[in-house]
Amino acid sequence: PLAWGTSIPNSYFAHLRDKAVSLGIQVPFFFSGLHHDRDPAGNKVSLDDPGRPNPWFSTEFYAMWYDHYGPQPTDAEVVGRRAWKMIAHGGNGYNVYMGYGGTNFGYTNNDEDAASYDYGAAVGQAGDLRPLYYSFKRAAWFARSFEDVLENSTDATAAEPVSAGNSQIHVTARSGPAGNIAFLDNPANSPQQTTIAYAGVNAGAHPGEGSLQKAEVTLQPGEIMPVVYDTPIAPGLRLDWAPVRIFGVANQSKNQGTNQGAITTLVIYGPPGAPAVLDFTTGTRPQILRGGDAFEATGHGIRLDAKFPDGPPQQYLFAAGGHRVRILATNSRQVDQTWFVDSGATTYVATGPDYAGELYGVGGHLRLDTEHPEDQRGAASAPVDLYGTQDAPAELKEITAGKLAPEETSLQLGVWRTASASAPRAPNFDDRGWKESSDPQQMGADGDLTEDVWYRTAIAVSHSGSYLLQVPRGGDRATIFVDGEQAGNLSTAKSGNGQRPAGNGLTFPLTLTPGRHSVAIFVATDGRNKLYNYLGPLTDKDVKGLDGAATLRLASDSEAAAAPVNGWHMRGGPGEIPASTAWRQLKARETFTGPQYFATTFFAPVYGATGRHPIWRVTFAGLGHGSIWVNGHNLGRYPEKIPIDGLYIPECWLKASNTLVVYDEDGKTPGQARIQVEAAASRDLTEYDLPGKAKIR
Repeated sequence: PLAWGTSIPNSYFAHLRDKAVSLGIQVPFFFSGLHHDRDPAGNKVSLDDPGRPNPWFSTEFYAMWYDHYGPQPTDAEVVGRRAWKMIAHGGNGYNVYMGYGGTNFGYTNNDEDAASYDYGAAVGQAGDLRPLYYSFKRAAWFARSFEDVLENSTDATAAEPVSAGNSQIHVTARSGPAGNIAFLDNPANSPQQTTIAYAGVNAGAHPGEGSLQKAEVTLQPGEIMPVVYDTPIAPGLRLDWAPVRIFGVANQSKNQGTNQGAITTLVIYGPPGAPAVLDFTTGTRPQILRGGDAFEATGHGIRLDAKFPDGPPQQYLFAAGGHRVRILATNSRQVDQTWFVDSGATTYVATGPDYAGELYGVGGHLRLDTEHPEDQRGAASAPVDLYGTQDAPAELKEITAGKLAPEETSLQLGVWRTASASAPRAPNFDDRGWKESSDPQQMGADGDLTEDVWYRTAIAVSHSGSYLLQVPRGGDRATIFVDGEQAGNLSTAKSGNGQRPAGNGLTFPLTLTPGRHSVAIFVATDGRNKLYNYLGPLTDKDVKGLDGAATLRLASDSEAAAAPVNGWHMRGGPGEIPASTAWRQLKARETFTGPQYFATTFFAPVYGATGRHPIWRVTFAGLGHGSIWVNGHNLGRYPEKIPIDGLYIPECWLKASNTLVVYDEDGKTPGQARIQVEAAASRDLTEYDLPGKAKIR
C-alpha cells in the first residue's frame, strides 16, 4: 500500500510508458508522467516526439513552493518565462501547482506546513492578484488566442523564415495547418535589442517592401516574445507579419467561445513609443475606418505602422470583405489592465481595471464588477472602456453605492475570557469512554486524526525517589501531570538542523512519594512527516503521541528491572469548545501550565457590494502552539512555518459582531494577539455601468 501523499518518481512513469510503447500501445502524453517540474520545458531545443503526434502536456508545473508567502522578488519574470518556454516548445497545456493559494482550515498539518498553503501563488490565499498572475495571464491569453495554431504544430525551427541579428537572441518556431509563430528568446540577464527579419512568402506583399521584412525590437531580461506570421485570423484575412507582442484575439479560436460579431479584435502591447507594426493580406480592398494616418493600404494588403501609447489604449480599425478588424494598442503596464469578459454570447474587451470580474446585464444595461489593490490607493485610476460589437468603445461610469468602510488597520478586541482545556489532568477525571489499551497507542489509534492527544494511567511506588517513566516511541511535545500538577515537559520535535533526536522516544523524569498516583500526559505534534516516496503502513513510520511498552524505574539504578506501566486510556483532539458557563474573565498576568481556551469578541466593518474590501488576519504574537476559530470556523494551526505572522480570516465568515476563540496547547495567554489588516491583499471594489440609455449589444 502507498502512504497517503506518496509521490511516485517520474522515472517510474517513464518506464511504464516505454514498456507500453514497446508493445505497440500509444500512450497519450497527458498520462505519461513527463514534464512535471519547476521548469517543464527545461533547456531542450525541441521536445517534439517524431514518432507520434503532439502536443505534450505538463500536469504539474511547480510554479512556486510551500515555504513561500506572497510575491517573491523575481517570480513574475522567472516563473513567467517558464510558462512561455512551454508554449514555445510544444507544450499545449499545463496545470499550475499552485495557481491559487489556500489554507487547510483545520487541525492537521505536516512538519513543513502549518495552516497556510499560500505557496506564493499567482492568486494569493485571500484572492489577491500577484505580479506572477499577470505574467501567467499574458502567456495564457496568447496561447488561447492561437490555440488552433499551437495544438497541431510541430517544431519548425530548422526552416524558420524569421531571424534575429543579435546572436544573444535564440529563435525557435512552431508551424501547423492553422498558422505559424516564431519565438524570440532572450535568456540573458540584460535587455537585448535586435533587428528581426522575415523572409516568408508574403514578406514583399506590402507597401515599400522588397522580399524581406525587418523590425527593431528590444527584449527584456529573460523575455520570450512570440511573432505571428502567415496566419489566418478571420475569413479572407491573414496576419502576414506581427513583430509585436500580442496579448489576445477575440473571434480567433473556434474553441475559445469569444464572439464579437463581424469584428475581430487584436490587443497588442509594447513599451511607450515603441513601433507597433502589423501587416495583413485581405481578400478584398481594405477600407480604413479609424486611425487613418497610421494605416497604409495598397491592393489587397494593409499595414499598421503606429507607436505604442504612453496614455490610454489607442484603437485602429479597418474593414475588408464585410469583416472589420480592430487593433487595440496599449502599453506594457496597461495590458495588465486589459480583460476579455463575456456577457451572454458576446465577448468584450475591457480596459482600465486592475481586475475585471463579472459582466452582467441590469435593466438592459451592462454592468461590470472591478477591483483595485488597496495598497495602491491614491493612484490615478484609468477610465474603464468596453469594446464590443460596435466600432466605438463605451466608456463606463463608476457607480457609488454607499460610503467606503472606515480606514481601520486593526480591529479592537473585547475583554478576554478563559476556560480550561486541561480537565483530563485532574486525578478524579472521568475517562470512561476513552480508548483503552494495556500499553499506550500512538496518536490516531482512537480514530481522531487531529494533532493533540491525552493519555491517562495510574502508577504506584513503595519508596520516595526520582523515577523515569519511559515510552519507546513518540513525540513531538509532551507535558506530564502527576496528581493534577505539572511534573515536566519535553520535546522531540525537529531541531534547528531539521534532524530528530535519536530514538524518537520519550523519557519523563518524575519525583514520586509512596502510594498510587494518577498520570496524565498531553502530547501535541508539530506536524507529521509527509513521507515522500515511502511505501508501507503509516503506523511503522514517524510515530506520534505515545507508543509501545511503557516502563517505570528508579533513575539512580540503571541495572534494576523496569516495571511495566499498563492500563492506559487515550482520547485525541482538543475536545469541544466549552459551554458559556465554563468561561470566566482572564486576570492580568495570569499564567497556565497546560492547554487553555481563550475567547473574546470584536466588531468588523460589514462588506458591501462596492467599497473597501479589507483582508483581516489574527496575529499570534506571544502565543505558543494551537488553533484559532472565528465564529466557530477553524482558521488553522499556529505558529505558521512560512513568513507570515497571522491566520487569514475568510470574509464570508465575518459578521458585524464576531467571536474569536484561541486554543493554546502551551497555555500561553493572548495579550499580544491582534486582528490586523493585510493591506497587500485588500482591495477596493467598484461597479461600473453604461451611461444613459445605452443598451446591451
